[in-house]
Amino acid sequence: MLRQYSSRLAFFLVEGDSEVNLWTAWSHEECHLVGSGGKSNVIGAIERLDARNFKGALGLVDFDYEISDMEEMSSQNLVVLDAHDLECWLCRSDALVRVLREYGDSAKIASFEEDDGVDVRQGLVNRALPFGQVRLVAKKRAVRPQINVPRFVDRSKWRVHLDQLVEANASHLSMSKDELREEMEECARYDPWIVCHGNDMINILRIGLAEVLGNGRTNVSPGDLSANLRLAARRDALKDTRPWRGIEAWESANRPFLILRSREGDGGGHSDGN
Repeated sequence: MLRQYSSRLAFFLVEGDSEVNLWTAWSHEECHLVGSGGKSNVIGAIERLDARNFKGALGLVDFDYEISDMEEMSSQNLVVLDAHDLECWLCRSDALVRVLREYGDSAKIASFEEDDGVDVRQGLVNRALPFGQVRLVAKKRAVRPQINVPRFVDRSKWRVHLDQLVEANASHLSMSKDELREEMEECARYDPWIVCHGNDMINILRIGLAEVLGNGRTNVSPGDLSANLRLAARRDALKDTRPWRGIEAWESANRPFLILRSREGDGGGHSDGN
């Protein structure tokens, strides 16, 4: 029905409200964003539209734990994130740096990075990775893992209690602790940004900001952190990522339909504007 008003109207199907809120700032004036209620709904809708030879609809989905060749998508009208989910994708960008400026303490961050030998982003990945590995092992066994991030992260030292995490999940997954550790180690062949889970990263970051990295503002919620990551995102920091390039390639192959505006505040074609 919307096509009755504009034959050039593109449809951009994303998983949920968070994605709609993020992409609204960058969407072309003739692009209609659709929150689809999950990954399977995006994929299913695109497949049905493809069957009708419908033109001008593109879907964007999380990578999740579907470890496979990302080129093997079911449709040329689907683009996949190069991270597990939206939160991971944004933590991989300079949005994380902007959030750390707001909630972190620069002296504490500098001290952490000197002691740990890595920057906060890598430190966050290192701490989220064991949780992601357990989740991946559990998914392969079709079992829900025992994940309660605050239970397994030392607030005062910002360290993961790995032995406790393994012990809590081994019997739950009908495995020995050694077997679980071995399968977790096998996950090392995958990109950590795909294995790490966004909710885990947000909760681990929140714990770090409470003491080791931050100024004691413990009232920040996971939802607030996620929202601030979205608000801190900048297109210049994301335009070299796989999904952004995929969107631009789709636009080139599907003229006159456009998903992205040229720059913030403009409804024209592409440019390198901020």
